[in-house]
Formats: sequence, structure tokens, C-alpha cells
Amino acid sequence: MSEGFSFESFGAIARVCEDTLYEWAKVHPEFSEAKKMAYVMNRYKWEENGIASDMNPTIWIFNMKNRFPKQWRDRQEVVQETTHKADVNNVNELAEKLAEVMKLAEEND
Repeated sequence: MSEGFSFESFGAIARVCEDTLYEWAKVHPEFSEAKKMAYVMNRYKWEENGIASDMNPTIWIFNMKNRFPKQWRDRQEVVQETTHKADVNNVNELAEKLAEVMKLAEEND
């Protein structure tokens, strides 16, 4: 993975299927830790390749977004503006109803 290959492709070297790799990561803490470190090294290798080469930027960004979705994603800012004020009458009516319900609940205890 430190050379840019995926975790799943390690299965070819270990001669096991992807399911076995994931099972090893669940069962063996040392293997899980090695997988996490290899993921960090893999990301470093891809970022290094992107900076140091004449790689097609579109292909590189597509690869990064799919390979490292938590770190490489399009950011979307959502701004919500309120254009109306609360209706004071409705709030007061709601408070009165709540007081009535609370009073009935106390009486029934």
C-alpha cells in the first residue's frame, strides 16, 4: 500500500480473498493497526504522485475522491436564512395549551 496499491490488492500478494483480509483486520488487532498505517502511507504516496507528476488532474482528483472519500470530497456549504418571525399569538396559544396539559397531568397523578 505504501507504493499506492489498495488494501484489497494486498490479497494477491497474501494469496487470500478480500473477505479474508477484512476478517483478519477484525480478529487481529496488530493486522488492523498495520492496515490503518498502510492506509496513511497509501494516501501519502498518492498525494506525492499528484504533486510531483504531470498526471492528468481530473483523473487524479477522481482517484483521490474515490480512494479517500473522508479527506477528499467536494465541500458543500448550506446556508439557511429565516425570512419570517415567529407568530407571537401562536407561541402564546401553544404555551397556554401546554400549561393546560401540565395542569391536567398533575391533577391525574
